[in-house]
Amino acid sequence: MTLADRAFKVMKIPDFARADIRLAKDGTPYLIEVNPLPGLRPISPLITGAEAKGLSYNDVIDLIIKSAKSRYDIKVD
Repeated sequence: MTLADRAFKVMKIPDFARADIRLAKDGTPYLIEVNPLPGLRPISPLITGAEAKGLSYNDVIDLIIKSAKSRYDIKVD
């Protein structure tokens, strides 16, 4: 489990958030902040990070909606 995953679990963030992590010179990651409601503009840190992992803007929005639908047991497509 990554540092961001652990932070989201501890903070009980169900669908999406942005974690700001900085690496020390020795490579140790430090959690700076967690933003539970990050910007969703096509050019924003959340989307830029997602694109670095191969996800498009539409993929990110779709994943957020699917997560919420699952959490609330909504069956609409």
